Amino acid sequence: MSKISWPYHSPRSMQKKWLLASSALACIFLLAIVLFQSKHTRSGLIQSSSPPSVQGPGVQVTEMLKYSDELELKESFIPPKNLYIFWGKSSFKGYGALGRASSADNVRKVLGVGHFTGNQYEAASHGHGKFIYSWDGAEMRKLSRTCCSTLIIPPMENDLPLFVQDSIAARSIKEFVANGNRLVLTGGSFSSLVFINRYFHVDLEKEVYDPGPFDRRGIVGDSQTSALLSGLPSYLPQDGMSVTSVHLHSLPQDSTVLYSTFQSTPLFEMKYCMKPLGYPLHPPQRGLLGYWCGKHRGIMCLEQASYDECQQMAESDVPCSCGTILYDGYDFVGNHKTWTSPSIWDDTLRMAALLPHLGVDGHAVFPRPPAPPPPPP
Repeated sequence: MSKISWPYHSPRSMQKKWLLASSALACIFLLAIVLFQSKHTRSGLIQSSSPPSVQGPGVQVTEMLKYSDELELKESFIPPKNLYIFWGKSSFKGYGALGRASSADNVRKVLGVGHFTGNQYEAASHGHGKFIYSWDGAEMRKLSRTCCSTLIIPPMENDLPLFVQDSIAARSIKEFVANGNRLVLTGGSFSSLVFINRYFHVDLEKEVYDPGPFDRRGIVGDSQTSALLSGLPSYLPQDGMSVTSVHLHSLPQDSTVLYSTFQSTPLFEMKYCMKPLGYPLHPPQRGLLGYWCGKHRGIMCLEQASYDECQQMAESDVPCSCGTILYDGYDFVGNHKTWTSPSIWDDTLRMAALLPHLGVDGHAVFPRPPAPPPPPP
């Protein structure tokens, strides 16, 4: 009969096994607590996902991204009805879950424009904030013949729209501004500055890198502009390489600097005016130019004018009109890689949407049919 031998465990080995078992049970217990709290927090977010209408003591607002991809901002911003966003192919709209944040979509979210219809964003039914899809389309041509609207262009990351100066698109861009409207270009690349230089005949120079901070200037423009500017931070930071600024010495006359350092500005506004070609020439010369323009284009030819010159021509009942171009040098990607921390630059874009216009609402100057030109001698 064989002898049965039982394995021998020393007291020390038994103690180690009890410690390992206790540690495993403790980890399982902690994991169960974390999962329970996470589930409870998620249900609380879903319950508070409706947009708040009143913010006051004891009211807590939680930011979350809903299925419609609309962001609930802490301070709700309602875009004005005369606000438009350029939503053409030059604007980068993201790679979905595969890539970085979309600058164009961030601009849209900051301004609260549009709603998702299943495959694309469209203008909301309430009419506050709309989309422009092309420079030479019927919507842009119609908008360029009216006053007073604000068109905001997200960073042109996909391509730079280059048109012949005599094309319908180039004329629509110029006439839109000249008719008293406001064109807002955002930064982050050199494309916006090339766009301004090409179509508005200036020579803005990009600052290679300005570390900032950019200080707010004093009282500028009219009282409404100054009031909107006073609601912004006293300075704006450089966010890595997200802010592209412009040399101060390269700004045209009649420019208004809103923020700057001693050498460059990331936020400024310039005026752009147009007048009939040939003024202030003598009447016979004007007649010849008017005859040529009427024969070849059907509308009077226009050329750029200074703001002071346009003011003098208005006193003489000569058609001349001015609008504004605002440059906001932030790329609207920076802190927006996630929406947990909105950027301090967001308010600059909302301010641009609310600024007053130089034109008179409902009254556009160009293009208008010219007076019948005299025949050439």
